[in-house]
Amino acid sequence: MTSTQTPPGGNWNALRSTMHKESVKNYAVRERGPPHHKKAVSQSVSKPHASPPRDNVAETHAAHPPLPWFAEDLSPEDLSLVLSTETASAETLRQRDLPLERLAQLKRSALQWEGCMDEALKRRIVLGECESDFSPEKRKVGHYVAVDCEMVGVGYRGKSSALARVSLVNWYGCIIYDKYVRPDEMISDFRTWVSGVAPHHMKTATPFEVAQREVAVIIKGRVLVGHAIQNDLNALKLHHPRSQIRDTAQFDPLRVVSGKKTPGLRTLSKLVLGLDIQKKGQYHSSVEDARSTMAIFRTQKEAWDRELEIGATKALKRKIAAGSPGKAARSNPKPKPPRPLSWPASRPDTRASREWWMND
Repeated sequence: MTSTQTPPGGNWNALRSTMHKESVKNYAVRERGPPHHKKAVSQSVSKPHASPPRDNVAETHAAHPPLPWFAEDLSPEDLSLVLSTETASAETLRQRDLPLERLAQLKRSALQWEGCMDEALKRRIVLGECESDFSPEKRKVGHYVAVDCEMVGVGYRGKSSALARVSLVNWYGCIIYDKYVRPDEMISDFRTWVSGVAPHHMKTATPFEVAQREVAVIIKGRVLVGHAIQNDLNALKLHHPRSQIRDTAQFDPLRVVSGKKTPGLRTLSKLVLGLDIQKKGQYHSSVEDARSTMAIFRTQKEAWDRELEIGATKALKRKIAAGSPGKAARSNPKPKPPRPLSWPASRPDTRASREWWMND
C-alpha cells in the first residue's frame, strides 16, 4: 500500500488559498450589490423630483418678472407701463410716442428703479412733474419727513450762513412745506449760483421766526430724514431727538458704497438712484435734494431698521451687564452745578436790521 506523504505546512497552505478565494468572491458580491438595489439607486439619482428642468425655470422667470420694491405705490396701469419700459432704450420710447401726460401719471417713487427707464424719464419724475397725480392719502405728512435747506451769506463778506429756503417732503416725495425765509440779518451774499435764492424772493419771504415755528410743528414726533442733517437743524436753530434722525451721510452701508467717510448727496444719488443732481452750472434745489434724500433712505430703510435693532439690543445688554441704578438713586439725583453765564462783548441789535429788505 502506497501512502502519499504531505510536505510540512502543505495543509495550511491549501486552506489559506481556499480562504483567500472565498474572501475575494464575497468582497466582489458586496461591492456589486443586488441587481435590483443598484437599479433603484440609479433611478433615484438620475431622476430628481425636486428640481424642475432648466427650460421650465427660464419660462417661469420670463412669465413672472421680478417686481420693483416700490411696486405697491403704483396702480396696475402705471406698473404695466413702467414694466414695458424696463428694457426699452430712449430711442424705443421716442418711437412709441408716449404722451407726456401719460408718463406724468407714473408715481414719483419710480425714480428709485435703477436701469428700468431712461434718464430723461427718471428726471421728469424726480423733478415733480407727477406732483398733481398724488392721491389725497399720499399727500399726508406721514411718519417720515425729509428736510433740506438753502443758505445765504450774512455778516462780513457773507462768511456766515443764514437760512433762506426750507423744503420738506413726505415718504412719497410729495411737497408738504416749501418756503423762502427772510433772515433777521442783512444778506450780504445771496449765493444765487448755488442756492438759487435771488433778491426778489425776499419780497414775499416768510420771516425766520414764523418758518421756524411752522417747521417745528411739522417735524415734532416724526422721523426726520436728511443729508448732513445737522447743518439744516443748525440753520433752523432747532433740536430733534437723535433716535428720530436718519442721516444718509452717516449710514455705514452708504459709506461703503461711495468709498468715502462722508459721501456727498450728489454721489449717492448717482450711485444709488442712477440720477444726476446738482449739476455744475446749475443752482441747487432744496426740493430736489429733499426728494433725493428720501429716495435714498427708502432704498436703505430695511437695512437701517436692522442696524437700529442690533444697536438697541447691544445697548440693552450693556445696561444689564453694568447694572441699573437703584430707585433711590434715580429719585434723588445729584444736583448739577449752575452753568456760568457768558455774554458777548457786543451784541448786535437786530431790531434795526429786521426791515432791511424793505429798502431793496
